[in-house]
Amino acid sequence: MNPSERKRLATVLAKVRHLIERLRATEPSPGCLTIEGRNEILFDEATETLVRLRGGIPDLGPLSRKAASDLVVEAAMAALKVGPGETISERTNAFVDRHNRAIADLRRAILANAGRWTFVTIVRGLNPQMLPYGFGGTTFTPSTPATLNKLALMATGRYRPTGQDGRAKQAIRRSVRQRRALIRTEFAEHAVASCEVAAIDSNAAQALGMEKIRRCVDAMNFFAPFSPLPWDYGRAAIEPRRPLQLPWIAQRRRKVRLSGHINLGRASVNLPGMSTESAAEIGLARASTLFASLHPTEFDQRIMTSLSWAGRARAELRRDQAFMFWVIALEGVLKSPDSRAAITDRFRLRVAQIVATTASGRKTLYEKADELYRIRNAIVHSGDGTSVTESDEKWIAELATRTLTRLLTDPEFVRMRNMGELEAWFQKRMLGGSESG
Repeated sequence: MNPSERKRLATVLAKVRHLIERLRATEPSPGCLTIEGRNEILFDEATETLVRLRGGIPDLGPLSRKAASDLVVEAAMAALKVGPGETISERTNAFVDRHNRAIADLRRAILANAGRWTFVTIVRGLNPQMLPYGFGGTTFTPSTPATLNKLALMATGRYRPTGQDGRAKQAIRRSVRQRRALIRTEFAEHAVASCEVAAIDSNAAQALGMEKIRRCVDAMNFFAPFSPLPWDYGRAAIEPRRPLQLPWIAQRRRKVRLSGHINLGRASVNLPGMSTESAAEIGLARASTLFASLHPTEFDQRIMTSLSWAGRARAELRRDQAFMFWVIALEGVLKSPDSRAAITDRFRLRVAQIVATTASGRKTLYEKADELYRIRNAIVHSGDGTSVTESDEKWIAELATRTLTRLLTDPEFVRMRNMGELEAWFQKRMLGGSESG
């Protein structure tokens, strides 16, 4: 840990120490932990600080809020466990020893290395003819009867009746069978997506796994129209349907965690093979490598974020929202790293510089980007997206697509590691250093 991280860790431990001292003075009886009033505020502060600490240290991996609150409660309960002859309000030597041990145990738990988790969910809308398919460290495979049986068993558990009468046992067995049948029916004929994540607890693994797969699906939606296979241009939507009421199941060491499912809508999404010539031309293989990277560079992270927004735009049915998603995708990679404001003149200049290959082409795109950005401002400031035409959406989609594919495929950009290098590239073009794109 660096000095800043050690300081933040000390802050977390100090907050928990202070909370335990207050609980010692206010708890009504041993074995009872009532957190309310000022103590509740301190508890929330300690928990949130702990979550931010773990999330800010990439080597450790994130911690869910539930797991963080459980650690704080565990430390408090260990410190407040009253020994023979003690009262809970006394600050005895035994309490001080327990308190110190509880804080030391909490410190070790905070610094524990993240475990490896395999997260599994169902994705709708992928063409079964293209499965299995891999993208960004996520594997998409067909759902087979064996897979469905395994997921159904995981979701319901193995029923072992204890203590119920005959009718109750039969009712429970019938309910379990119905739930398993529902899972098999609901998840049949759809892709199973799985990925590995590093997390310290199951809730964090669930959040990370769902986010990773969702971002991969977004990026896949961006590339879907480039497929040489027939593609349904009715668009694929990625909003999740209402999930089944399933328990979250997670175990470490390559065991699986079952989630709800991501919905890709009615469209069957096709993607070119990762090794095909078309994949190299549009940057699909490089995008897959970026999403699979454990430590992407600043520049790569910007491209990944923009690809996700572009994929959401590709899948969005409402024209004004799709238009704004395309704009966000463009702004994400064109915005200056030192700029806090939205791109104005810089937006149209940079779109023209990175997409066009001639001076006349840059002039045309500059004017078109200016027109599109005025539409963007009208939506942002008035909330009225009715003026967005089909042509407007096609133009902004074309500009964003050409920008992202060039950033993914042009060796000049592939070598970049941070946004400062892209900024220098634009500055060079502004000074007339090159006539090429």
